[in-house]
Amino acid sequence: AYEEEINSLRAALQSARVDGEARRDLDAEWRERVAVAECKQATKDAAYERKIKELDDTRREAEEALRLEQQHHAVYSTTEANIAASHIRAENVALQDQLRH
Repeated sequence: AYEEEINSLRAALQSARVDGEARRDLDAEWRERVAVAECKQATKDAAYERKIKELDDTRREAEEALRLEQQHHAVYSTTEANIAASHIRAENVALQDQLRH
């Protein structure tokens, strides 16, 4: 009976060791999976941040191009208006000269 009890205790101890090793293996595997998932998420976050920066840069470039285009258009329109005003003044001077003679 004594040997049976010792063998039973040895078997229980061995089973506990196996269970403990299995639990440690599962814990290690779980920690590894969590680390991989966190790494993947960090990579996604970094890619997302890069994409946001690229879009912000593109938006700023488009805004600058639009501002320059509007500025150019304003200069062009002002130049056209000045040319038209010069023509009108010249016509007025010509008409005034005709009326004087």
